[in-house]
Amino acid sequence: SPRAVRGQSGPAGHPSVNFKGEPVPLNFNMTAYPEPHPFSFTFLGPDMNTSTTSSQACVALNATCQQQAAPLYLVTCTVTVDHVTSTAAGFYRVTLANDQGHGDFIFEVKFYSETSVDG
Repeated sequence: SPRAVRGQSGPAGHPSVNFKGEPVPLNFNMTAYPEPHPFSFTFLGPDMNTSTTSSQACVALNATCQQQAAPLYLVTCTVTVDHVTSTAAGFYRVTLANDQGHGDFIFEVKFYSETSVDG
């Protein structure tokens, strides 16, 4: 079954993207053969402690995966955040599947606005 390659996390333990109004890609590697396909996205909430099955806010996400030439079990996947509102910012889980099973990848979407305070 697909498995995310370790060592790709940010300071909070999961990679993150800052949405500033333009589509933002997030690349990650998985071990999987055959190449997996996106199965579902789940909104985990702003702090991953929220019991939510889907986002009530406006968000547009998509994912693609491409098998590498060598080694064949290495797959590069890209999640693209096409649109998000401030109320949809938070943690998401993308589930990728192939005929061997499924694997999850968790990432954070941060909303940036002109009024955001930069540290």
